[in-house]
Amino acid sequence: MLHIAIETAANAMNDFNYDVLMPLIVLAITGSAALLLDLFLARGESRRSVSMLCVTGLIIAAGFCANELGTNATFWNGAVKIDSLGLVGSMICLVATGLVMLGSESFLKKHKRLGGEYYALMLFSSLGMVTMCIAADFITMFLGIEIMSIAVYVLTGYFRDDTKSSEASMKYFVLGAFATGFFLLGVACLYGEYKTFELSKFVNGSLTESSTLALFGCALVLIGFFFKLGAAPLQVWVPDVYEGAPTTVTAFMATGVKTAGFVALLRICTSFTIFWEERLVVLFGAIALLTMILGNFLAIVQRRVKRMLAYSSIAHTGYLFLGLLIAMVKKAPGADQGHLIQDANAAILFYLLGYTFATVGAFIVLSALSRGGRDVETFDDLEGLGWRHPVLGVALTIFLVSLAGIPVTAGFFGKFFIFRTALLYDDAYIPIVVAAVMLSVISVAYYLKASVHLFFRGKAYEGPELETGWDASFVTLLCFAGTIFLGVMPDSFYALCKSAASEIQVILQVAAN
Repeated sequence: MLHIAIETAANAMNDFNYDVLMPLIVLAITGSAALLLDLFLARGESRRSVSMLCVTGLIIAAGFCANELGTNATFWNGAVKIDSLGLVGSMICLVATGLVMLGSESFLKKHKRLGGEYYALMLFSSLGMVTMCIAADFITMFLGIEIMSIAVYVLTGYFRDDTKSSEASMKYFVLGAFATGFFLLGVACLYGEYKTFELSKFVNGSLTESSTLALFGCALVLIGFFFKLGAAPLQVWVPDVYEGAPTTVTAFMATGVKTAGFVALLRICTSFTIFWEERLVVLFGAIALLTMILGNFLAIVQRRVKRMLAYSSIAHTGYLFLGLLIAMVKKAPGADQGHLIQDANAAILFYLLGYTFATVGAFIVLSALSRGGRDVETFDDLEGLGWRHPVLGVALTIFLVSLAGIPVTAGFFGKFFIFRTALLYDDAYIPIVVAAVMLSVISVAYYLKASVHLFFRGKAYEGPELETGWDASFVTLLCFAGTIFLGVMPDSFYALCKSAASEIQVILQVAAN
């Protein structure tokens, strides 16, 4: 047995490629260095040096990801797959992490919670996200999920003196425990049936039949991701977590965690070709529609801003599920099946980046508008602030307009690409697309409620001057530029997304043969 273990380890080392794993290595080293640097800084002293170190590490890691674009290979005996899908997804996660890091300093200072561990935890969480994006088997994916989740649990309860933050951390931990339990049980069922953890084995022709145990395992794996992504009807505690967590951490959860989850789920859905049965497709479509309906209608009745954004995040999960629904269908009525599926997956990646800019921007503006150590909680807290800080008020309005999907913003083209692909794919999708469009129109009501309170409710704000901080203003500018750029020139990034999705098309063609 010993010589077998040694031989296996030797084969793995021979398959080791430092170049393709440099993003992970950089993130791990930078996170450790951030913790060491924090030891030399006094309590209450600015952690700007720590944040800049972490942002630098993120930029370097993103540079390595960009350098590997075009690579399509597996490493570590099929445990890691370096392809454009994983690399583009990783870069979106790194962008979300970097934007939140840059905009956190002034917010933490207002709450007297400056600490280098905040940035290190965020960096380690992004390490887990990148691992999820490039995972090619269930074991690697599970490691990525846990590395990401454990750090986010701690970040959610970072304001440990705040009972809401502590409660949110505990609830998110329970949600994560359920997600992990369902995921591992599903993986165990699949391994018991097929004796493999590798996703590639499900599409290379070696597995041709699906049993009841396998279908059960597939369903459990999907349920685990539904918990992570806040899909209905498993979204009950998600608004509590978003509302109780520090505002910047909420921005991080709503973007980075969602992006990593969807990229991993996209890889799974395009690998489970033997499970593409009508029952699963109908179930997935029902969950997508239910998630959109619950997210939008529950957001309308909210009086708290963060809680409204939490329900809107749930609604966006439903829109993204519509794109995933197409990836799960085995056969299409037309000859351009592969191209349509490629378009759907490219639309998901485009949607995620546009959603990241708008969501991070909205939460950073809310953190900048907090005063006296008190966050913006209700819509009444926004009254008159638009006249006192018109730039932030207009920026928040643009971000919310993008989330609603109004033209000349990234959010509009994100929804447009998904809806267009669904309509071209099959006439059977017309009802769900019409429902999604109607729900998007309804969402305008609650998104613009914030703008109404900013500019048209109450008197101009006459309280003490708000300390917005240059970091929050800078991140707001970056998110604003990204939202408008993707809305005016969507083809620039969409072409990159299509190149990433083209590799999925190859997988599907192999599966079809």
